[in-house]
Amino acid sequence: MVETKPFTSLKISFIAAFFTAVFFVFLFVYLGVNLRQYIYDDSKEIAKEISRKAAIETEQYFSSALEIALSMGQRAILIRDLGGKREHIREILKYELQKNPYLLGTWTLWEPNAFDGKDYLFTSDSLYNSQGTFGNAYFRYNNRVYTEIMKVEDYLGHYYKSVKDQHKEKIVEPYKWSYSGHSQSFFGTTISVPLIKNETFLGVIGIDIDLENLCDRLNKVRLYKSGHLSLIASNGLIVSHADTFYVTKNFFQIIHDTDSATYNSIINGEELIAETTSEFTGKKVFRFFYPFSIGAGKPWTMMVEIPIADATHRSNQLIIISFIILLVGLGLIVFLVFNIIDRRRYERTIIVAMNEIEKRSELAAQNEQNYR
Repeated sequence: MVETKPFTSLKISFIAAFFTAVFFVFLFVYLGVNLRQYIYDDSKEIAKEISRKAAIETEQYFSSALEIALSMGQRAILIRDLGGKREHIREILKYELQKNPYLLGTWTLWEPNAFDGKDYLFTSDSLYNSQGTFGNAYFRYNNRVYTEIMKVEDYLGHYYKSVKDQHKEKIVEPYKWSYSGHSQSFFGTTISVPLIKNETFLGVIGIDIDLENLCDRLNKVRLYKSGHLSLIASNGLIVSHADTFYVTKNFFQIIHDTDSATYNSIINGEELIAETTSEFTGKKVFRFFYPFSIGAGKPWTMMVEIPIADATHRSNQLIIISFIILLVGLGLIVFLVFNIIDRRRYERTIIVAMNEIEKRSELAAQNEQNYR
């Protein structure tokens, strides 16, 4: 009789198939759940670093302008002390404007008779206002440099009066303005530095910065598919945004009244990570706020906004791939199990047939012996 030894143990095959299936399921769960969270957290870290980098670069952008203004102020005081002329100060203003193409304008405004005590000599000079006070500005437009005669009203400007009151340099909150005698409007900020000698306030020297170029630079930075950077001034004014409609709008009036964490973050200059629904796009996003300061002024904030769907895009792709791997793996396991079962059934059929042949052979042999 033929031995009924199976080609493989069906029980062992099922056990092996079961553990293999468990392994594929574990692989799917690990890739689809754990790594998804890792990728999501990694996306946040990337957003943090990009916002920090952008904030640092923006801070350096303004800080370099502040250093120029401080340097001009020191030279202006020195020229005054040495009995220099007003034209020497004007030359400094023009030189720094031409040397630094990212500056929109340079200017100075002195208290009456604070520079040379001779305002009365300049009342009819076309380079000065009717009072003869020392106040000149130079600004750039269409690759040409123009001159502005500063008026008495400029003493009340926020770029002058607040610096006079506080005796500290200041970066003015973004605003729109136009220079006297010119219709072109600019959106920018002013860095004002007080001119002080022996604790006596003499005037202000400053730099105007057109924020349009800075906005263009920030808008070129893309995070994932539709994430973006946004620069927000300390008073909530939006300086840059991917959607220019929101530029000059107040961020505090856009966010929900209950969002005190965001408000406090910008006002107090504190870092913050938040997951919320964007008031700009209506999408679920996470935001990162990174503050920076220029001189003694209030902090500004660099905000990164990334749609959660963009941040999890890679993990979603990974889930799809791992799911396909799971289906293929389980399909192979099912195929192998059915193949083993089929081979086992085929094996049994062969064994039964061979046993039947063997029985008939034995019966034929017995019959042959009986006839003898």
